[in-house]
Amino acid sequence: MSEAELHERRGTFALAFLPVLVVLLACYLQRPGETDLWWHLRTGAWMVEHGQIPHVDPFSLTRAGAPWTNFEWLYQLGVYGLHAAGG
Repeated sequence: MSEAELHERRGTFALAFLPVLVVLLACYLQRPGETDLWWHLRTGAWMVEHGQIPHVDPFSLTRAGAPWTNFEWLYQLGVYGLHAAGG
């Protein structure tokens, strides 16, 4: 392999890797949201058991019955599915 080909491959690799770096940087700079994995797992299990998305937080002690918009429902179902499939 010639020096020019090697240089071209390195440039192509760097160009292909650039979007990955941008996403990683964006994730690093993003303020973390709700990070309680066990709460997400339990909410996913609740949705599977009841067949619906909850409109109130069924596990809240301080805000029982208060309206809740569950923006993370798809993530919760996915994490619960992965956990149920293999733990």
